[in-house]
Amino acid sequence: MQARRELGPIDPILEACRDQRWWRGLDDLARDVRYALRTLGHAPIFALVAILTLTLGIGANAALFQVYEALMLRALPVQDAERLLMGVAVSVPLARWVEGLLYGVTVRDLGTYAVAGVTLAVVGVAAAWVPAWRASRMNPTSALRST
Repeated sequence: MQARRELGPIDPILEACRDQRWWRGLDDLARDVRYALRTLGHAPIFALVAILTLTLGIGANAALFQVYEALMLRALPVQDAERLLMGVAVSVPLARWVEGLLYGVTVRDLGTYAVAGVTLAVVGVAAAWVPAWRASRMNPTSALRST
């Protein structure tokens, strides 16, 4: 009892001793986390809204940074990126023009564009394969003599 009267209140002494420890930051962090959990436990709907808001915000931020990084920070993995971008810029007005020409086909009609793409691929393969097939059937020496 007499020691308490001589030293005074014990709280400032405990605080001074706690300030001397090297793990004080961890102790403060643990105390803050316990307080936050206790406070959020009193208002669970607010806690749920806060956690969902943080989750959506972090996810949206990460997604936007990935898009920004892909478009602005990294070089496009093509040889002539300017031509690719010009082609994309020109294709939008041309798609609108084609939409006006074709009855019942919209810009978002993926089936029609898929059939057109497959048709062009088949024609391209045939255009390369037929001359190659004919050349493989011909005798090279006779082809060189007739020229």
